[in-house]
Amino acid sequence: MKSKEELKKLFENGDKPTQENFWEWQDSYWHKDEKLPTDNAGLYKIKGSVADKTALDALTGMSEGDVYNLLDTGANYVYVLDLNNTGEAGWDDFFGTVDLSSINLQTVLENGGTANFSNEYQTAFYAMTQGGFQAQTSNQSGNGSIGLQSTGEFTITRNGIMVNMTDNGLTYQQDYSADFTDRSLVDKAYVDSKVSPATLQSVLDNGNYAVGGVLNTIHLDPNTAFGINYADSVSGSYTSIGGDSNDIKLEKFNGIENTLTRIKLNGGGLLYHEDYSQRPEFGERNLVDKAYVDNAIANSSGGDFIPLTGTEAGKPVTGDIMFQGGILKTPNFSMQIGEIAERPVITTQYANSTNAGSFQSYVEGFEVQLQRNRDTDNTVYQSISMIEGRTNISYSDLINGGCGLDLSNANFNISSSAGSGLISGFLNIKTTDGAIELKHKTGNSYIESENTFVGLDIKQEGMFFEGLEVSPNDSYPVVVIDPDTGKLYYRML
Repeated sequence: MKSKEELKKLFENGDKPTQENFWEWQDSYWHKDEKLPTDNAGLYKIKGSVADKTALDALTGMSEGDVYNLLDTGANYVYVLDLNNTGEAGWDDFFGTVDLSSINLQTVLENGGTANFSNEYQTAFYAMTQGGFQAQTSNQSGNGSIGLQSTGEFTITRNGIMVNMTDNGLTYQQDYSADFTDRSLVDKAYVDSKVSPATLQSVLDNGNYAVGGVLNTIHLDPNTAFGINYADSVSGSYTSIGGDSNDIKLEKFNGIENTLTRIKLNGGGLLYHEDYSQRPEFGERNLVDKAYVDNAIANSSGGDFIPLTGTEAGKPVTGDIMFQGGILKTPNFSMQIGEIAERPVITTQYANSTNAGSFQSYVEGFEVQLQRNRDTDNTVYQSISMIEGRTNISYSDLINGGCGLDLSNANFNISSSAGSGLISGFLNIKTTDGAIELKHKTGNSYIESENTFVGLDIKQEGMFFEGLEVSPNDSYPVVVIDPDTGKLYYRML
């Protein structure tokens, strides 16, 4: 086979090449339908492309068999150690311009689905068959591979670390966490080992403050305080809840209307920050504070009481009924549950322009009083009083006088008065030490000389009269006892 230089001499200007010359020239090259001989498969190394021949000549560090393509002409050059038998290394035109338009992946695979590459720096193996695709390479820094199986499983390896892509997603072949860096993707086992079992304490130990957006925050510090805040940067409105060792606060600020609503919880219970009852949003279902209730009582009809309208039939009031200051009032009626002179008492009273009545019962000790009076031209007064060891019933009026019944320990007393109380009398029955005493007194309370007194003692020794003096003016039978003899004397008129 002739060299290129020998062939060129056969086709110089003025030459008449023969048939044999043409055949020699054609036999010196391979047709595109012919396969390249396998003995040269490992000689050529496709390195890439450069701009032009000038850029190709500027390359350094070449090895025999390096092949580059020129972008400006499409020509291919191979680096040889003996260029045109000159004994010098250089770039040789590699088959001229090669038409690769008819070469596709299918034709390559039909010629062989595997390839090997090796030099002093690295080795590589490529395979593309019906079983899948695989590429392996190794150099001084390590080795790696990538593979895609016909089953759909995808595998990547690097220096012994293998990552598989299966139906379960990306998975590590084994635990590589010892070599993880901050940018390493981690597997489920690594995450579980760091946060399981996750507790609130472990979360707070990693950080107790979080920010969302610009103004939304969560702060939770077990040693000081906590707070959650959400804000609208456009309107300036915000909602927050927070607290510390002293109290808990809930706030809502309306940035458009510039109104703040705040509720605090401390030792005094739930507290409003200010009076919200005048706001238009304050409705029937809003909770009210003490000031609202006190104002409602003070501003109701009558000035100092709440009108009592009663209950529906079959729906009585149940539970405890509480009165402000222990007093319940209507225009003509009052009821008090409280104290009088530091004594617990229950009092009811009814009064109008002419009549009045009251009931009073002391809880501590037995004492009940029932009174009634009428304010007319002839004033009438009636009362029943029951206290410890005594019961009293009385009646009186301004014109006719009155009477009374007084019952107490060993005493029975009946009293009466006539004519504006100027003439009065009483009958007293008393038992003492087994004896009975009957006493009667009449007279004018303003004229002592006209007072009379009669007494009778009934004892075991007999009956004794006292208080009677025999005189010529006596106009009624007289019974006396001789104080010396104890004899009873009776004088007829």
